[in-house]
Amino acid sequence: MAKLTQLVQKFSIKLSEQLLSLGYQPGATDIVERAVRYFFIRYGIDVVNVGEPELTDFEFAMASFQKRDDAFFIYKSPEQLRQNFRELKLMLFIFRTVLYHQSRINDPPKRKVPVPTSL
Repeated sequence: MAKLTQLVQKFSIKLSEQLLSLGYQPGATDIVERAVRYFFIRYGIDVVNVGEPELTDFEFAMASFQKRDDAFFIYKSPEQLRQNFRELKLMLFIFRTVLYHQSRINDPPKRKVPVPTSL
């Protein structure tokens, strides 16, 4: 088990170093480590092989959870739920960025800009 844990730790460190080399601030490494922990919970040691299917599954799960009528009960308010999901989307964007630069996924992440509504 210790060797498996070390493998995941090395993976996380390598991603963090890549992120810093891309010019991200040191605090961004916490975001990557958080992503590794989330994906480790779901995929175990296979987190070191995370790719597009796993990222897509995570996005789908986020969207599904957020649509639940009772989702905001876990948080203090609907606004807290929205804030948490904004943070998760940022985490996923940064995680995708570093995975792309490690050649683990083929396409770079794309920022989703909300379409303005007309009045």
